[in-house]
Amino acid sequence: MTQIELIDYRLIFDDPQNPRKSFNKEAISELAENIKQQGLLQPITVRPYPTMNVESPKYLSGKPCYKIVMGARRYKACVEADFAEIPVIVRNMTDEQAFDAMITENLQRKDVEPLEEARAFAELNHRGTTFEELAARFGKSLSYIRLRIKLNDLIPEFIELLDKKELQLSHAQELCKLSPDYQKEIFKERYSQDAESWANWTDKSLKDIRGYLQSDFKNLDNAKFDKTECETCEFRCGVSALFQEYESNTCTKPACFKDKTFHDRLETALQKINEGYILVKREGRYTKDEVIDELERLGHVLIENNYKHIDWESPAEYPERDEDYSDEDWAEALAYYEKDAAKESARLESGEYKKAWFVGHWSDDMYKLITFKNNNISSPEEAIRNQDIIAIKEKAKRNEELKSEKIIEDLRKLMSESQYQDIETPITEIEKVAIFALMLKNCDYSFKRNTEQEFKAELTPFENIKALAGTPAETRIIREFIKR
Repeated sequence: MTQIELIDYRLIFDDPQNPRKSFNKEAISELAENIKQQGLLQPITVRPYPTMNVESPKYLSGKPCYKIVMGARRYKACVEADFAEIPVIVRNMTDEQAFDAMITENLQRKDVEPLEEARAFAELNHRGTTFEELAARFGKSLSYIRLRIKLNDLIPEFIELLDKKELQLSHAQELCKLSPDYQKEIFKERYSQDAESWANWTDKSLKDIRGYLQSDFKNLDNAKFDKTECETCEFRCGVSALFQEYESNTCTKPACFKDKTFHDRLETALQKINEGYILVKREGRYTKDEVIDELERLGHVLIENNYKHIDWESPAEYPERDEDYSDEDWAEALAYYEKDAAKESARLESGEYKKAWFVGHWSDDMYKLITFKNNNISSPEEAIRNQDIIAIKEKAKRNEELKSEKIIEDLRKLMSESQYQDIETPITEIEKVAIFALMLKNCDYSFKRNTEQEFKAELTPFENIKALAGTPAETRIIREFIKR
């Protein structure tokens, strides 16, 4: 028969290896009231704690201490119920035996917390129990065991939300599959107090969460970098059983994908420089490309992709043979290719065209043939200087235009405040120019731009508009203005 002993509660301690870390205070208080009325019906199980000694009060000093194996919740309720001594069963157990008993007790509870279960399964797995053995022992599916253990990979911010019941378990089970860096990014943008209300995922369905993640994952089929490491990466859909709900061969680490893409693009551009290519940058006015920034930081020259300075065309491209191609069609396609390739080679040898590598964030980096509109340019450095000179001239020209526009606006204001409209003299030449200038100003942007390209740089805006009189351009302006 098992002997029950009464031991001072101050000689009993929680076991640090107990996977259960959280206790419901209300439930403990309720149990304490019940114990006060009926006593402790089931003693707690403890084991010797020889390395511990209680120094206060003195009469307890030197007495044996104990660690709780089973009954941590009952022990806390007894203390709250003001029990000076607690009924216990003392057993001599190794750390392994004690831990196994704790795990069994905790995992058999109906109210076991997901994170406690996750820690318990992970510890058992760390001690040598396989996923299959865990599933059989606790009557769970293999996927359940795998996903529960994965919960341990949640970042602290998400663990805190889950403990507070402010994060849905279904969300946690998706988020724990992701890399820590990606989790931090999602927490900041979707779950933190600083997240915009329209971007918050807290109340979204699991289907929505998976949809958002899928749209953010990167398709490896289109990646140009070396994907050898990706083949066995745990974060690639198709490798890990955790990502069965997502499209296969997609990368679930956007930051890693971006980093690999950046270095691949940079190495390719540097290789093209060594092969004698001119670099041409393609980037938006308000957005910058990281590869372009890094190339310029390294001291390399990239020219602007500006139609005013360069012309470009695509190189000859070897044809792909379609299934319905006859031998005659295929021979004809090859002949066209060889002709274009020979023409391209001749242009490159003569210096008429140069090989260029276009670098830009909004399109794939690509190979093109370019020629400078200024025949005196022979290097990217000269192209940059020429672009700067043209930019200065265009700025000066625009300043003159702004002055002219200011004068016209001042004249309009003066005329609106006078009796100008009542003057009976014939329309003057200056007035006609003003009419055409106003018509052109109110035309479609592309039409106006095409018309202004015909202006001569050495003439003022007034002289250029005056020169349109009696030309086809004059007719086009009038009809474009009427059309609008």
